[in-house]
Amino acid sequence: MFSYCFKHFNELSVNELYDIFLLRQQIFVVEQCCAYHDIDEFDKQSFHLMIYNPEQKQLIACLRYIPKGARYKNVSEIGRVVVNKTYRNKGIGSNLVGRCIEYVKAENPSCPIVIRALDYLANFYIKQGFIVRSEVYEEDGFYYIDMSL
Repeated sequence: MFSYCFKHFNELSVNELYDIFLLRQQIFVVEQCCAYHDIDEFDKQSFHLMIYNPEQKQLIACLRYIPKGARYKNVSEIGRVVVNKTYRNKGIGSNLVGRCIEYVKAENPSCPIVIRALDYLANFYIKQGFIVRSEVYEEDGFYYIDMSL
């Protein structure tokens, strides 16, 4: 039904990069009404997992995986997890994160994975195996919690 694509930044086509940035902008900037620098220096060092609806040739979900050493010395990071509003509550987010975890663990089984989650999504990540590692904290008007796997 859906097609998955996992690529390093350097492997992305211009159209794939555009699709990623457009979806992230739609969710993080427009939907969440938060003007911030979504595109940062870590995108270039990351792998990007994308889910497309092939019938509509539309990116419906994506995340970025920052490998160990790119941001933090001893851990890798999953972030910028987004699912198009039309496709939420259908298991796509769980599939997306689960596939990324499988990839990370296959590449480096002993490397911890961290995520900075919106606090209301903590249970979603707990179901994926993450453990809460911080108290809830506020940044840019949103409440986050640090988690690890």
